Amino acid sequence: MSFLKKMTLLLITMPTLSWAESDLCGVVNNVSQIVACAESKSPDIKKAEANLKIKKASEEFAGQLQNPELSTEYVAGSSSGKNQSEMDLSLAFPIEVGGGRSARKSLASFESKRAELELIKVRADVRKQTLLNLTRVRQIYDELSMIQDSLDAFSKLIRQYNDRPKLTPEQEVTLTVFSVAKTDYSFKKAEYEDELAKLDTYFKILIDRSISDLKVALPAKIAKWPAVSQSSEESPLLAIYDSDIGASRADLAKSKSEIWPSISIGPSFKRVTDGDQSVSQLGVNLSMPLPILSMNNGGRAVSMANVLAAETRRDLAVKELKAARNSAYQQYVKSVKLLQESANGTSQEARHKKVENLFFRGLVPSSLVIEAHRTLVDFGKTRNERELKALENFFDIQIIDGKPVELNL
Repeated sequence: MSFLKKMTLLLITMPTLSWAESDLCGVVNNVSQIVACAESKSPDIKKAEANLKIKKASEEFAGQLQNPELSTEYVAGSSSGKNQSEMDLSLAFPIEVGGGRSARKSLASFESKRAELELIKVRADVRKQTLLNLTRVRQIYDELSMIQDSLDAFSKLIRQYNDRPKLTPEQEVTLTVFSVAKTDYSFKKAEYEDELAKLDTYFKILIDRSISDLKVALPAKIAKWPAVSQSSEESPLLAIYDSDIGASRADLAKSKSEIWPSISIGPSFKRVTDGDQSVSQLGVNLSMPLPILSMNNGGRAVSMANVLAAETRRDLAVKELKAARNSAYQQYVKSVKLLQESANGTSQEARHKKVENLFFRGLVPSSLVIEAHRTLVDFGKTRNERELKALENFFDIQIIDGKPVELNL
C-alpha cells in the first residue's frame, strides 16, 4: 500500500470535523467525546485546515487557462479632400509551449497533498496531547490524594503530641520534625495545585471546559497495556517528504519550461478606407520573446538544489523515524514491564495506616515514619511519570506507524 493511501486511510478512520462544534462539544461524558471536541476546536487544526483550503484553491488556479488578448487601433484623417481611415483588430491566444501549465498544476497538486498530510499529522498531535493531559489530570488527583493522606497523618500525630500535658525532650524533637514535615507536604500540595491550574487553563482554552467538568470523563488507569510490534513497515509519515520531492521536481520542470517562450498567436483583421475605396484584409499575428539574453540558468540551479535538498531530507527522515520508533518501542517495553511489576501490593492508604500503627505502638521511630511517607509519595509520583512516559511512547509509535492515536477510547 502506498504512503498516500495509508495516510488517506488514517484520515478516514479518524473523527471528521464535518459535524457542528455544538454536536461535538455539547456533551463530554467520556474520553472519546473530549478528544473529538478538542479536534473540532483546536487552533492548530483550524490553521492546518485553512492552509489546505488555500492549497486546494491554488491547485485550481494553477490549471486555469490564460485569457486571449484583444487589441485594436483606429486612425482617421484627410488627404487631398478625401477622408482616410485605418483600423487594425487582432486577437491573440497565449500558448505555453514549454509545459509550464502542466508543471504548475503538478507543483500545486504536490503542495495540496502535503497540506493534507500535515493536517493528518496535526490531528494526531492534538489527540496525543489531549490524551496525555487528561491522563496527567487523573494522576495529579491521585498524587494529591496521597499528599492529603500524609498531611492528615502528620496533623493527627501533631494533635496527639499537643494534647499531652508535658513532652519529653525526645518528644519535643519529634513534634518539631512532624511539624516541619507537614509544612513540607503543604508546599508539595501547592505545587500540584499550580500544575492543575495550568491544565485547567489548557482545557478552558482548548474546549471551553474546566477540569472540574472533566473529572467524570478522565481516562482510567491502564490495567492491560497493548502489545506493540517491534518491527514495522516504512512510516507513512515519509509521504510528507515524498510530496516535498515531488513539489521540488515540479518546480524544476517549471523552471525549465520558462526557457521556452510563451507564444501569442491569433487572427488579425485590417480595414483601410481611402475616400470611397475600402480594402479589408485578414491575416495572422504572432508574438514571442526571444530566449537570447537569458536561459533561466539561475532559476534552474535553484530548483535543482531544492530537489537535492528534498531528497536528502527524505533520506534523513527514514533514518530518524526508524531510530525514533525503535527508541519509543524499547522505552515502552521497559516501562510496561516496570509498571506491571509494581501493580501488585497493598494500596498507598493502607501502607500509610500501617506505618502510623507501628509508630503508635512504639515499634518504629519518628524518622522512619517521615521517611516512609516520603518514600510512598515519591514512589507514586515516579510510577505516574513512568506511566505517562509509556503512554507517550505508545502514541508516538501509533503516529509513526500511521495508526489512529487512541487507547481503548
